[in-house]
Amino acid sequence: MGNGLGLTRRTGDKIYIGDDIEISFEKVAGGEAKVCIKAPAHMGIHRDAAHVGLRIAASIKKGR
Repeated sequence: MGNGLGLTRRTGDKIYIGDDIEISFEKVAGGEAKVCIKAPAHMGIHRDAAHVGLRIAASIKKGR
């Protein structure tokens, strides 16, 4: 992944991506954050381990 945006957030802060995606920080404490994501139903939202698994499955399906 290329350049990104690094942010420091506090409880209650929100980030918006375009008009359709809202990321809110419900709890931030002890080096952990509870993050809530609101996005259209057609958009897939996956944690990193699940995303890697989906990419591997797609590669196997394509015969790579």
